[in-house]
Amino acid sequence: LDSTVLAALAAEALPDGETVELLNVAFDKAAPDRLTALCSYEDLLARFGPDRFRLILCDVQESEVRDNELAICRLLGPQATHLDFNIAAALWFASRGEGHVCSPAFHEQPWWAAARADEASVSAVQLEPLKPIEAPGAPEPVPAEKVRCVACVLPAKPGCPHLTCKLCCRKLRQAAGDPDGWCKVHKVKAPKHEGAGAEEEQDGKATAAAPELDLSALRCSASGGAVPEKPVRAASRVLLVGTGADELLGGYSRHKTARVKRGADGTRSEMLKDLHRLWSRNLGRDDRIIADHGREARHPFLDDGVLRFVGSLPIELLAYGPGGDGDPSPDKWMLREMAAARGLGACSLFKKRAIQFGSRIAKQSNIWHAGSNRQVRGDMAYCALAEDDGTG
Repeated sequence: LDSTVLAALAAEALPDGETVELLNVAFDKAAPDRLTALCSYEDLLARFGPDRFRLILCDVQESEVRDNELAICRLLGPQATHLDFNIAAALWFASRGEGHVCSPAFHEQPWWAAARADEASVSAVQLEPLKPIEAPGAPEPVPAEKVRCVACVLPAKPGCPHLTCKLCCRKLRQAAGDPDGWCKVHKVKAPKHEGAGAEEEQDGKATAAAPELDLSALRCSASGGAVPEKPVRAASRVLLVGTGADELLGGYSRHKTARVKRGADGTRSEMLKDLHRLWSRNLGRDDRIIADHGREARHPFLDDGVLRFVGSLPIELLAYGPGGDGDPSPDKWMLREMAAARGLGACSLFKKRAIQFGSRIAKQSNIWHAGSNRQVRGDMAYCALAEDDGTG
């Protein structure tokens, strides 16, 4: 959302004939950020035409992260947690700007129509309906009773046909001799059988697992991946970054929690806390990361005029939106309205997803360090696995 609005504003401000470069980084061919980038690019093409933007898709392999791990760690500064490394790695590879150009005609390909029709993938990046906020002091609703997994102590996922958690669901299917099957609730896709038996149909329908979404850079290129293409490098020296949008407009989940539990004043306190520590948590690290590639980061949402305007608004309007606490608007509702007014309908409905999760670097890094995506917290100290050769 933030970057798409900045792209549209840049296109409106620049003279005709100037090209705006867009950078998208992904550590997995099915990364949510790749899907949202392509959806936004489709809207930008419809609004400004095919010659205004050049989208460079940066696919990063795990080996590249390992090779550059120490270089990124040296730029982290005093904050050196898993959260810091994951964000820094995503920004480092994005600001490097090496990737493949996405064809402006990508949206005409059959695979894109199939991707847009993938209900599970699309629903995962869209906003969920909001519920009215109870007034502060009102009795909290009694939560629905959680059902425990029948095989372990974790909660079962509602709708799972086995009444299990994700891991146990997979184990039960494997034990039943049906690894090809998959649970729609858990989105568990087991490996296919080897041999001809995997192709047999049951009850007239194939039982093979649904194919994983493929939004790789080469597939989105002009050749569609049929012809190997050399990567390009972004020519832009200045990068517009969306830092500050969440802090100013209430984009974090903790702002929503404060809004629900402590009202408008609690939301204001939480947002001010984020603004006051923005320089130490984000700006220094991000500036070093982006400057490592000889580029300059600029933050339009932190412009003095924007800060003054947002600061002049009633906190109730920022926290709840025009409908008030009885009909609350989604997070960053002003930015969403701004996007929708410019014909950017897709991004106006995207849910907030941090770059480390949307790009899938956090999942890759966690498994790399601990063997599991669940065993690492973002506030844990990051210890580089690569050996220092003493050159840095």
